[in-house]
Amino acid sequence: MADRMENKGLNNRVRKEAVFVMVTVLLILILWLFISETVMSQTEGNITVDEESFLQLEDDYIGTVKNYLEEKGYRNSGVTLTRVVDESGERSYKMVLHHKNMYKLSNEEQEVMLEEIAAMAFHVSGCKFQVKLLS
Repeated sequence: MADRMENKGLNNRVRKEAVFVMVTVLLILILWLFISETVMSQTEGNITVDEESFLQLEDDYIGTVKNYLEEKGYRNSGVTLTRVVDESGERSYKMVLHHKNMYKLSNEEQEVMLEEIAAMAFHVSGCKFQVKLLS
């Protein structure tokens, strides 16, 4: 009888240790999956984002450009951002600007302004930007 009680106690201890080991392994596996997913989503210092995030980035970029143009004296400027996404997921953006006073700038001044606006674009790998005046 004492042997039976001792075996039962030993079985409970082994069972508890096995459950502890399985839970520990499961937690390590879950942690590894989260870490590997985070590392895989980051490339070349740029963060890969989903479609909803792209829409927010695009809206923010347009807002930033409109504020910049207003500060430069081009109130109520036309700002259009067109996006093309190819099969591989790479994105090409074309921003077209319009304001009657922008055409009064010299070619050099226009180029400087367009370069400054292009530099404001969000930096996500696989995205290319082009900024020009409406012709």
